[in-house]
Amino acid sequence: VGVASDSFSAVQAPQIAVHPNGEATAVWVHESNGKTDIVVSRYVGGQWTQPNALITQTGEVDSPQIASSANGSAMVVWLQKADAPNARVKTWASFFDGTKFVGQLVNLDSGSGDTSDPQIAMNSQGEAVAVWSDKRSGVHRTWTSRIASLRLYAGQLSWQALFWPLSA
Repeated sequence: VGVASDSFSAVQAPQIAVHPNGEATAVWVHESNGKTDIVVSRYVGGQWTQPNALITQTGEVDSPQIASSANGSAMVVWLQKADAPNARVKTWASFFDGTKFVGQLVNLDSGSGDTSDPQIAMNSQGEAVAVWSDKRSGVHRTWTSRIASLRLYAGQLSWQALFWPLSA
């Protein structure tokens, strides 16, 4: 799958999750013309789909990670910094229902510090656990969020995200 459409494009941090049926979902950062995108493509029926931007912004995005479940759903987490003065780097997530990304993008961290090193895992039922580092008040801590339940209301995904610090 070709993703760079001009000589000013850059592709970084590719990740892939393979589903038990042999399908796969790939995610990466695509930079072009002053904007960065989190881009996804699916391997279905022996072919890769056209890459689509999960998020496009003028700020910074980085470090996408992906996990999938046995039912073909997937969860992507990444770092994102808004293009604003004094903006913080936050960990964000999005859910893939097996055919498309649905619902709102979710900011997993509400702390006052920058986050880094996001990781994601899913069980066979599609429940996800994310972890990341957070520097609050000058102290690095590891945090986790368990996506306890996924519900689709009027085409919008809602989830219950439970947050716990893993380190003191």
